[in-house]
Amino acid sequence: MFKFTLFLSLGRDAINAATIFVGYLLGGYMRKFDPLQQVKSRYLWAGIIMFIAYYMLAHEFLARVLHVW
Repeated sequence: MFKFTLFLSLGRDAINAATIFVGYLLGGYMRKFDPLQQVKSRYLWAGIIMFIAYYMLAHEFLARVLHVW
């Protein structure tokens, strides 16, 4: 069981590192080219809320479904 838990935590850390790297690249692109200049703020807020909702639902799925399984 310990090996299995260690494997899952290493995979989670690798995914987090990749997400941070992609976010860094997107931030650099946005600073240089400013692609959100013509986008309405309600679409930006909807994207932010959907992003948070995705992670909350994914956590609930992992905690309640896969953990019980």
